[in-house]
Amino acid sequence: ARMGGFVSIERGVLDVRSGHGVALITGPTINTVRRIERGELARLEGFGTVLARHTAGGWQVVLSQITITKHG
Repeated sequence: ARMGGFVSIERGVLDVRSGHGVALITGPTINTVRRIERGELARLEGFGTVLARHTAGGWQVVLSQITITKHG
């Protein structure tokens, strides 16, 4: 509700584990977002987790989550 959209996403070194048609991807992330209230940019540093599954149509993201560790 407070964000107007992603401006950029930077990823650090990722750990990718896969098997049985699923992949778990974790690692550091820096998301730059635009705040709705004033249009200012905010830098959110954190740790991201993505769970994806392989389907007949290709890879599908099932879960994407970030734990924010630093607001800037």
